[in-house]
Amino acid sequence: MRRAGEEVYNLIMKKILGLILAILASFQSSKAAFVTEAQETSVARFPTMAALVAQTTLDTVNEVTVDGTQGGRFRKNIADTTSGAVFTGSIAGTTLTITSISSGVLAIGQAVHNNGVAPNTWITAGSGSNWTINTSQTVSSGTMTSDNGGTIFVDPAGERWYRIYHGAEHSIWFGTTGNGTADDTAPLNAFIAALNSGNFTSAVIDPGTYLCRPLNAITATGVTISAYGATLLAKANSWLTAGDGSNQFTLGTNTDLLGLTLDGNVSAFTPATAVGRLLVWQSGDVLKDVTVKASPYQGARATNASGFTLYNVLFTRNYNVGFSCVACTHFQIFGGGATLNGTSAYFNRVFGGEIQFRSHDGVIVGATFAHNSADGLYLGQGTYAIRVQSSVASMNGDGGFTNNADNIDSSIPGNAECTRDIEYIDDEAYGNYSSGLTTTCTANNITVLGGRYYNNNRQAGDLAGVQSLYMNGIYMAGGTTGIHIDTKVYDDRQLCPIAAVSTSGSMAVLTATGWMAGRSTDYPRVGIYDSNMVFRGYGKIAAESSGSVTIQTTPYNGVTLGSIAPSDYVTQRVQHNGVFADNGDQGDVHADGHGHLSGPAGAGFSGYTVFSAYTNNGQNIRLPKAHKDTTQLLVNPSFDSDILNWAFSTPSGGSANHYTGSTKRSLGALQLVGGNSAASSGDSAVIKNAESYADSKFAHASCWAWAAAPAAASIDFFYGANPYTTTVAHPGGGIWKLLEISLFVPPGSTYFFLRVNAAPGQTAYFDDCDLHAEYLGEDNKGAAPPWTKHPSPVYGSQR
Repeated sequence: MRRAGEEVYNLIMKKILGLILAILASFQSSKAAFVTEAQETSVARFPTMAALVAQTTLDTVNEVTVDGTQGGRFRKNIADTTSGAVFTGSIAGTTLTITSISSGVLAIGQAVHNNGVAPNTWITAGSGSNWTINTSQTVSSGTMTSDNGGTIFVDPAGERWYRIYHGAEHSIWFGTTGNGTADDTAPLNAFIAALNSGNFTSAVIDPGTYLCRPLNAITATGVTISAYGATLLAKANSWLTAGDGSNQFTLGTNTDLLGLTLDGNVSAFTPATAVGRLLVWQSGDVLKDVTVKASPYQGARATNASGFTLYNVLFTRNYNVGFSCVACTHFQIFGGGATLNGTSAYFNRVFGGEIQFRSHDGVIVGATFAHNSADGLYLGQGTYAIRVQSSVASMNGDGGFTNNADNIDSSIPGNAECTRDIEYIDDEAYGNYSSGLTTTCTANNITVLGGRYYNNNRQAGDLAGVQSLYMNGIYMAGGTTGIHIDTKVYDDRQLCPIAAVSTSGSMAVLTATGWMAGRSTDYPRVGIYDSNMVFRGYGKIAAESSGSVTIQTTPYNGVTLGSIAPSDYVTQRVQHNGVFADNGDQGDVHADGHGHLSGPAGAGFSGYTVFSAYTNNGQNIRLPKAHKDTTQLLVNPSFDSDILNWAFSTPSGGSANHYTGSTKRSLGALQLVGGNSAASSGDSAVIKNAESYADSKFAHASCWAWAAAPAAASIDFFYGANPYTTTVAHPGGGIWKLLEISLFVPPGSTYFFLRVNAAPGQTAYFDDCDLHAEYLGEDNKGAAPPWTKHPSPVYGSQR
């Protein structure tokens, strides 16, 4: 009896143990299933019907796992009988004909499955019994299903299966290919529809290239879309050709968009027919690491948007404007910028970026606006309270930074109004077709602090007459008030003496001592000056090589090729003034500049660090640091390419060499080694009649020098008939120091040059020398003593 009881007991215990083991196995299986789920959410595509119905084993919670890339995990929702539809239908071409519906509702944007229907078949239009699909095919009448193609699956029995997921929605769930050739418009729109349903706070456009037509707008708010490695590629000729067109990708408010590239595929479009934009963003949006490129029309636009931020967003190679902000407020743009926009033959003379129609309270920091067909960054139509900081505008087809009051749309507030309360802090503008910074309208409260505005006026010789506003580092239109400028404005492009001229037809080949080739693409125009630095005319570079440049004359103010003679000068320094303040301006200008040339004759509107147009009619421009700099008087001030035109005295043990090693400040330097028992020296050559420039004026000589020991390097300034001389020595320490001498040159001086010295047994380096006469003081036409001089930048580096 006891033995029988023990057997029963053991049998019960075995069953209990087996049950425990089964539970543990079930737990482990369940745990593994959740691991699979977590691993597959980013790669699982939507399952084919065959893959789903082949799963015959369902667990107690009506879940099924479709392995590999065929879908992930789904759970049946017994209560749902309406999502998608089960129906009887047939397909001929792109027409889906419905004969009956068993359950649910058909809708545009749903995917169609079963009965031999091709994968990625989507409903794009229609109603009732006649619908249009995206893929042409022939399917006989039979049972079909429709669903959202990514998160809900309807099987032939009418059961609805819901994707089990954690975190972000993925575009790949909806059957996108991302191969750059298949049309992914329908699955992407289904992806957007699911996002708009409000079930997700984040989404991923998986890596790949998605060929698509303009997509449906995102209406969901407060979502994050990560798209690193993903490109939306516009399908050829898929945009409207009238009205305001279609937008490729439109964000909702308060949306974060990360890493996406929008490619307009401009080469696949019929020229000049597309109307629309690749990207539209809204209030509160944050865009980071986004690229908008190759639009057949505009790159991007925001209208009445506030509180948005752009980090490292690049707008490039769009046929029309790079980006446009209309009536936008309280925004920030960090990095990125707009380059190479509007350069097509169909939409030229447009801006890199435009901020207009009373947009205000914006900050732009560290952005680049370069090689656009018109202005780099345009502020217009009443825009105010904008700060542009540490940004660059270069090589644009009009102004670099421009303020304007265009009259283009009277229906928008601010039309035809100029700007006010604009700040440019530590910015750079160079190589632009006209000015580096321009207000072409009467503006108010324009501040320019720090930065550089140099080497502009690439259009030299293109315009008739003296168009002074187009040719300066900075131009302030007449009547502008509240001007405050304290910046560098100069032109330091190369200036070379002409040794020989050969003219043939429309070309003149100039043998130009020290000419450095390679910058004619950026700076294609030259000015020709006679030996007294009197302007002869402009030329356009046709060809160049080291020591030689071939030019043609320009349409306006062009040089007469036959008049060019040896002893003349050829230069790329064609920026007329540093700052030009036009009639009736009010404010103060502190300009630090050099290297300006006189340009075309007439009205005397060029050749100044600061030019204040008139002193009547209410003009009130204070120029406490401005001076007129006539020209560089040294023939070879920089040693960039050689040490020619300096006469060297090198006693035993001494030497003079052109140096391109690490101890230099620019492209090249002079290495001067003192003799064993006597100093080595180098005497500068000066331009013809150099004494006449400095006669009875204050003159300034300087040179950057490097020396290890005190007095190992020094400079002498020789002047006067006796001659007089004065010397400045280097303090030593193995550093570069600017050695400067300023003095009054007596009348009738005939002995006038700069000397550099290396002490016996010492090695010294010299770079970027400078010798010129100065007009100093409270305005740009009066003289003053040298101690009032604002320190001048050095010459010589070719930009």
